[in-house]
Amino acid sequence: MPDSKPEMHTLNLLIVDDDVDVRNTISKFLEKDKFTIYLAKNPSDMFAILEKKPIDIIILDVQLPELNGIEALKIVKDNHPEIEVIMITGHGDMDTVIEAMHLNAFDFFRKPFDLFLLKNSINRTTKYVELKQKLKKVEKTYSLLSKNLESRIGSEIIGESDAIRAVVELSMKAAQSMNTTVLITGATGTGKELIAHAIHLASPRKHESFVVVNAAAIPGSLLESEFFGHIKGAFTGAIEDKMGYFEAANGGTLFLDEIGDMPLELQGKILRVLETKRVKRVGSSIELPFDVRIISATNQNLSEKVKKKEFRLDMYYRLNTVEIEIPSLKERPSDIPLLVGYFIARFAKELKKPVRRISDNILDLLKEYKFPGNVRELRNIIEQAIILCESDILTISEFPLLQKLNCSQESGLDLQKTTRNFDLESIEKTTIIRALEISKNNKTQAAKLLNLSWTALDRRIKRYNL
Repeated sequence: MPDSKPEMHTLNLLIVDDDVDVRNTISKFLEKDKFTIYLAKNPSDMFAILEKKPIDIIILDVQLPELNGIEALKIVKDNHPEIEVIMITGHGDMDTVIEAMHLNAFDFFRKPFDLFLLKNSINRTTKYVELKQKLKKVEKTYSLLSKNLESRIGSEIIGESDAIRAVVELSMKAAQSMNTTVLITGATGTGKELIAHAIHLASPRKHESFVVVNAAAIPGSLLESEFFGHIKGAFTGAIEDKMGYFEAANGGTLFLDEIGDMPLELQGKILRVLETKRVKRVGSSIELPFDVRIISATNQNLSEKVKKKEFRLDMYYRLNTVEIEIPSLKERPSDIPLLVGYFIARFAKELKKPVRRISDNILDLLKEYKFPGNVRELRNIIEQAIILCESDILTISEFPLLQKLNCSQESGLDLQKTTRNFDLESIEKTTIIRALEISKNNKTQAAKLLNLSWTALDRRIKRYNL
């Protein structure tokens, strides 16, 4: 997907002066520039225009009827702080200039002024306004989900690309119904669970449970017990009554992850439960009613599995009222800088590191890398880099993976082939070694740095013979 530059709207300029000649002279001088120009002879006219038009810059005279320009400036800044104001006056003194600047005027000119100097000031103001527009757009992007969800669960679904915005919009539409089933598809690491949780939090069920089930992680012998629950004595090891996932999610949302790995026999039983909205615990004859919304996810092609008779067609249709396909990170490279910025801020804070930025050449390399692990892989790469970094800027030395990528480019190797052959375990090994060095071989402290449990770190140390 090609990168797209943010589009800036034509800037709206308002000239406020009771002298018609001044208004017209400035307007005519600027008419060839890309401004939409409005004129006002007094504060009343100015405020009327501000109520109707999104003004970006005001050229405001100090000596005005009704009230002076300084008082008008204060009202503008109190009610429209985003508008930049350039003051002009024929009788200005230093006290007036100082007061105007204290009220956040962008610039100040005494009459008669050089129109070219005024235009230069407007150009500087324009660049500042455009920068604020870009920042505002980024802030809107970062909060695209969080403002709608009353939660930060969607914080990693960040982007300004059309692809990710389409995902968010469809998710919010699907969320409005309490019972519509949703199938989320996409490669590993694209954020399927985040989108599922986002739908739950934007739905009428947001105050009830969100239960996550990984169908691929449950041993076959326990599948029925886990989904439907069991009563005491139902089988060896059933020492007490236990509710299943459908009961646990009652009133809320049940998220079935890796649904493509669910055995056919269990699919049939779950399909019956979904149709009757009643569940019977293993070993019990009593059917219990429940009310849940089902959201499922897979990185597999379920249509192909249906053709191969590896997935039930009726189950596929039952789960797929709305399908949301999440694009891979390589399909939206323009979102990488935003994601990198978010992860730097997040992990620098969590790890108490002074890192604030990343060198431009690293961003270029990240845009060229294909990210087989998608956003999850990018997150891990940045977290590892933050752990390794000892300054306020991330450089190539903190990115073992990118060092290899950089070397392949310089040596003229096939980039795609080299990327596929990168050994991500070497990154993990390097990061663990660095964490142990920082903690002086204290495994507890190193585990905290790596956001791992002590036992998980110990297993990795043994695996790499460290």
